[in-house]
Amino acid sequence: MIKTFLPLAIAGLSLGTASVANAAITVTNTSANILQDSLNNQSVTYTFTGWSLGGGNALVVYLSGENTLGVTAKYGTEDLTIVQSTGAGNDHVATIGYIINPSVSTANLDVTWAAQGNSENMITALSLGGVGSVAASNTTNGNLSFNYTTTLDGGFVVGNATNNSFNFSSPPTVSSSNLDTNVFYSNISGNSSSQQIYGVIDTAGTYTDTYSNSVVSSGVAFEAAAIPEPSSALLGGLGALLLLCRRRN
Repeated sequence: MIKTFLPLAIAGLSLGTASVANAAITVTNTSANILQDSLNNQSVTYTFTGWSLGGGNALVVYLSGENTLGVTAKYGTEDLTIVQSTGAGNDHVATIGYIINPSVSTANLDVTWAAQGNSENMITALSLGGVGSVAASNTTNGNLSFNYTTTLDGGFVVGNATNNSFNFSSPPTVSSSNLDTNVFYSNISGNSSSQQIYGVIDTAGTYTDTYSNSVVSSGVAFEAAAIPEPSSALLGGLGALLLLCRRRN
């Protein structure tokens, strides 16, 4: 009887196909800092020393402000992908950098830019858990209309916008179904105003984030990581194998 049932059990296993589940992307670490310098036409580097992913698998950095050009970022020895808009008379910047599944989980996060005169900046780092891939990214001088589509629930979207409202009388704004948490929303040391914001995309679908009062603006949306689940056919095959083992014993 064992020789008869064993091929059937193995066949049950081979028929199993994985279904897909996922958990929402979460923030696992965060830090925000206002920076001022008086350097002119010099390179500036800000370091988040020993930055930890906090159990996550991705990293996002925002840089906002003015008199700032040529933003780059590294996590350890690995480059972040940079999405940024620079423009207007004071070289305003709205930068988002990201890396998914870096080779290390703790390293220095170095953000570098070229200061043009009095460089005034807001810099924020986020570690994220459960990130699968980038769904979309976009950037523009002026007001961004950011369109993105996710196929799994629990995605994540980040946005960054800057203008020249030095007294925060007319700051950047965004209309969005998903962006709901400001990590920074104020003027930067009496100069430009910035909105650095994120949110969970609870339900998969197609969305548009519409920015207003922005000199420069950028957005990145992330797809949640898929988690394979065993199918009912695969579980049935495993059950048959367990039954055979009990009979053999």
